[in-house]
Amino acid sequence: MSDELKTFRLLTFGCKVNQYETDLLRSQCLRAGLAERRDTAQADLVIVNTCGVTSRAVGKSRRAARAAVRANPRALVVATGCAADLDRRDLEAIEHVQIVPHAEKAHILERLLHSPAGRVPPVCRRTRALLRIQDGCNQFCTYCVVPHVRRTLWSKPPDEALEEARYLASRGHREIVLTGIRLGLYDAGREDSLARFLLALEDVDGLERVRLSSIEIGDVTDALLGAMRRSTKFCPHLHLPLQSGDDTVLAEMHRPYDSRGYLRRLAEIRSALGRTAVTTDVIAGFPGETAEQFENTLRVCREAAFSKIHIFPFSARRPAPAADMPGKAAPAEIRRRVALLARLERELAANYRSAMVGDTVEVLVESRTDGVLEGKTRDYVTVAFDGEDSLVGGIVQLRIAGTSGRRLRGEPAFTEEAAECKSKKKSTRLSGSRKA
Repeated sequence: MSDELKTFRLLTFGCKVNQYETDLLRSQCLRAGLAERRDTAQADLVIVNTCGVTSRAVGKSRRAARAAVRANPRALVVATGCAADLDRRDLEAIEHVQIVPHAEKAHILERLLHSPAGRVPPVCRRTRALLRIQDGCNQFCTYCVVPHVRRTLWSKPPDEALEEARYLASRGHREIVLTGIRLGLYDAGREDSLARFLLALEDVDGLERVRLSSIEIGDVTDALLGAMRRSTKFCPHLHLPLQSGDDTVLAEMHRPYDSRGYLRRLAEIRSALGRTAVTTDVIAGFPGETAEQFENTLRVCREAAFSKIHIFPFSARRPAPAADMPGKAAPAEIRRRVALLARLERELAANYRSAMVGDTVEVLVESRTDGVLEGKTRDYVTVAFDGEDSLVGGIVQLRIAGTSGRRLRGEPAFTEEAAECKSKKKSTRLSGSRKA
């Protein structure tokens, strides 16, 4: 290890796969003997794991690299990730920033410290751990640059993935999120592979929740749906990108479904799983999208009753073909559509949360925020409640007493015996599992 590099800082932008790859970089840095710092000014090595999906994400990545150089001019600042490939010239223009292409990300430490990457488990600082089991996409939607950077399809062997899941659970992670660029193509998209892996996680000791990251609605096969129903650990929350509710726009986007097919399959999923939170992505202002076509998107979103909509103003990103398509909407019109989608999103999200009032739910406690504990339900809704810090990292049962902005308000879900004790004015304590 170089005598000049003793501390490091990691900055991450973009998707859950990027976050997972940052966890691997953290593990490599720690194994090489570097100490992690939260203050960039105290870090000898700063790695900016960039995102290239939108112009906004690229801008954030560039600003982070510049800020790192300003905070510590003596630091070694490295930019890697998707934008390091797609926007290399812009990043190279930042003085004192080294560029490492996405494909060489895992070997940064080998290059800088002559420390072999090897096979190391990720070190995750979050309550909820990520487990990447797939990478790469060959869909080539016309707005998307990701397949141009992550084109090679790859899947983690099931035995290796299970070993990593056991390691994460042994470190106290009660919930694991299975993630990939195109998760449904795990094991080359064989119909039962993801389903079998989901059920294999049932035997991982200490693991209580399994969540899927973004998955295409067409990849939710009958086999996978059956595994979701049988699994005791599967969380009823699916992120199913829609992008548009207009069939002509969907065809221009090269999406493999139409609006009726999406809604039909969504109804089948809900029929099989019961109450399931469904979140989605929608692009506002795709080239050529008319006002009427945008109204179709609003209509489909309302009918789908999403619990959250991630809204993306169209971003022209070469080499994606949509960057050069005619009929681009004016920026003011895109902002108007974004505002309308945001208003609908708030309404739909509030409807979903309101329907939970009075329910007893299981909450994975993540942190203390604004003086109260905060955590996520199995269907990924935030609940705030009063409790002890020792509950962080554990799972508690709460009754939903009401809503407060984007959060639900929870109260202890007492058993009959505990309620009787309370009536006798005996002290009761909120029960919960501590993080191992």
